[in-house]
Amino acid sequence: MRTLIRDPEYETLWPSLLIVIYYLLELYLRTIKNDSLFLIWASLGYIGIIYILLKTHIRLSYVFIITFIISCMLLSSLFVGNIGLLGIFFNIHYLGISLILCKFKLKVKLISFLIYAYIIFFLYHIFINIDPNELFLQSSRNHISTVLLSVLVIYYITMFKNNKRIYVLPALIILLISSWSMSRSAVVTL
Repeated sequence: MRTLIRDPEYETLWPSLLIVIYYLLELYLRTIKNDSLFLIWASLGYIGIIYILLKTHIRLSYVFIITFIISCMLLSSLFVGNIGLLGIFFNIHYLGISLILCKFKLKVKLISFLIYAYIIFFLYHIFINIDPNELFLQSSRNHISTVLLSVLVIYYITMFKNNKRIYVLPALIILLISSWSMSRSAVVTL
């Protein structure tokens, strides 16, 4: 009899929940300013790094890649003249999320929920006729397509890794939402 802790289905639940919570918080934080939630959101990336370290065997190539990325961020900060340690730590948190996407099969139902939550969010704002420039608190309409495409890529990676049928409908809806935003990235998307 397998225990619940060693069940592979159970072990994919935590990384999937981490990704869903991370991206839902990210979308919410684009519409409001909340420093406490921002710290929780950024901490989720570090939780992802810790989870990867505890649950998987880290290959030496990952250590080299992470060291290279951190070194590039430090060099970039030196050339730009922005040597803020907080900014570097902030950027490192993205590694936890990306490593989880690389190392785990995520749960299809949870990631499907995530993509459709994003789609419903944007369709609702289209329906209430909000100006795309006023949708996000600190960014313009140019971020709408980028935000949608990042979640769409996660959805398709999840479907591919789980050998599920890949539907084009989410991509078509996101294409329509991107055309509504009329941003520079939307033009590239179209």
